[in-house]
Amino acid sequence: MAVQGKGDPHVIKNCTAPYDQVCMIETFSTLGNTVSHIRDCSNGKQFSYTANIVNDRGAYARLYALQHNNETACVWDGNNMACLTKCDEDLCNGPQINGCISHSQISFPLIFMYALFVTRLTKHE
Repeated sequence: MAVQGKGDPHVIKNCTAPYDQVCMIETFSTLGNTVSHIRDCSNGKQFSYTANIVNDRGAYARLYALQHNNETACVWDGNNMACLTKCDEDLCNGPQINGCISHSQISFPLIFMYALFVTRLTKHE
């Protein structure tokens, strides 16, 4: 669903089997550069980063275990950072008009991962 398209039938995607299990938002970065930012449907097992992590699946276990409750988790494997949000209700991965995120709602692990990412990035410059 597009950022400005809540309720607009031209930007709503109907998920079809087998990719109709969860809605998701995924961001994948390699060495500090965003490679992809995807808002789409998923079967809950395959994501765009799946092919890239054949040899390092342990680092991504947290994302596979992530509940479908619209919370975001990020993992860092030393080279890549993947952030994933999963949900299982209609239009749940679209913009949320009723309210916005306050500082108190941002999780400590997400802040820690961001700080680690920025620190690593500045060391390479």
